[in-house]
Amino acid sequence: MAAVLRRLYRSEGSSWATGAAGERRTRRILAPLVWFGFGRWAVLHDRQIPRSRANLDHLVIGCSGPSYVDTKSWKSKSSRVRVDARGRLWYGRYPQQRTVATVLWEAERAAEVLGHPVRPIIAVHHAVIPRGGLVCGGVTIVQATELRRHLRSLPREPGWNRRRIRGAARLANVRLRPAV
Repeated sequence: MAAVLRRLYRSEGSSWATGAAGERRTRRILAPLVWFGFGRWAVLHDRQIPRSRANLDHLVIGCSGPSYVDTKSWKSKSSRVRVDARGRLWYGRYPQQRTVATVLWEAERAAEVLGHPVRPIIAVHHAVIPRGGLVCGGVTIVQATELRRHLRSLPREPGWNRRRIRGAARLANVRLRPAV
């Protein structure tokens, strides 16, 4: 029994470590938005959702309004990421509807905090996403290496100037505590 529990713990730890490494890579991908964005971008990483054990991987606030970026490290480069004819997301032969529902839920929690709709995005490391990304159930799925380009290409939203971006970032920083 102890060996089974140890194996389960190790596999969960391994999965967690892979996810954490993916989040660090996404953090590095997003960093130039803040460094060279001249106040046009604010990015908060790893924030706890109030009254929940869940966390937000990355909250990006820019001239296009707020976006929530969830990182996925789908390791298999030979497995396709696709949306089928019925509108369901698949990673290889594994359905990802629970992932889509979770990302939507997390974006809705961020929207409650900010008082403004939040665009949900999944940034995928390793597995190949078709060029231009995918959309499933209102969630945009992009190759992580294309994330900055995708965010910069979003249309400007009226009223989202540097002052509002800073204000929204301050509000999120107060209401969304860093995850522990």
